[in-house]
Amino acid sequence: MTIFRLVKVIVCTVLTSIPAIMWGQNGPLALSGMIILEDGTEYKYNLNLEISGDKLKGISNTFQGKDLMKMKLNGKLNRKNQTLVFTENAHLGILPDTLEMCYITAAMRWKLKKGKYILNGNYVARKKNGAICGNGEITLQTSEQKGAMLNSKQEFYSPSNTDTVSKLPINENELTEGADKKLEWLSQECVLEIWDAGVIDGDELTVIVNGKALLNNFPLKGEKKKLVIPLTEKQTTLTFVAGSEGSSPPNTAQMILTDGGKHHKIMYYNKKGKTANIVILKK
Repeated sequence: MTIFRLVKVIVCTVLTSIPAIMWGQNGPLALSGMIILEDGTEYKYNLNLEISGDKLKGISNTFQGKDLMKMKLNGKLNRKNQTLVFTENAHLGILPDTLEMCYITAAMRWKLKKGKYILNGNYVARKKNGAICGNGEITLQTSEQKGAMLNSKQEFYSPSNTDTVSKLPINENELTEGADKKLEWLSQECVLEIWDAGVIDGDELTVIVNGKALLNNFPLKGEKKKLVIPLTEKQTTLTFVAGSEGSSPPNTAQMILTDGGKHHKIMYYNKKGKTANIVILKK
């Protein structure tokens, strides 16, 4: 199945903006990288954006061999939370009548590391009628110089409005404090894989299963750490405690929990010392 059937365009999860006075926030921003399907297939992907304050619009380009898919998009960014959310909302060009498009919803966080802004996040692809037709990851980057408008130091907030800062809306693929998850389970074990899918900057994570620590301040790397957890009880609670946030807060980790042939892909993020839980319920 091609990416054109499986994945296209983003239905934006809108961030509540912060009343602010901003200077020097307008201009073009080009991001390049990869879009990764749930089965691991990768396609070259880039964004050509026009930034105006906390709003953005532009075009996405997906490269599949010699084929190029262009999409119009819009969205918002939040420099304080280092998040960028966008929505592909219309195809550019002529499509065959037999081709049904899917539209991606994505939220990404960025980190500045070694002279580059690295953006990483999950997406959910939906048809025009809202039915989900795929999900996966997006990883993009740009140089520190070209991505200077992402720098939160450029933003000047009105003192009377600093208490109105909104958090990034939680979607079904994210795990953080106040957003615990419950997963129904069929198999007799949970295969848990954890890694840092973004910038390797010193994040550490503690993993506790039913009160027993399996990992204690484990340093996250680009390589996956695999744990096989026997499920001997009807309910098993996995608790994740954020340790060091590294050089670019917050503490972040990519996770995959495998139940037989079913995979649950989750993006975890938290401040140091904060916890989040996944409760596994055996059927």
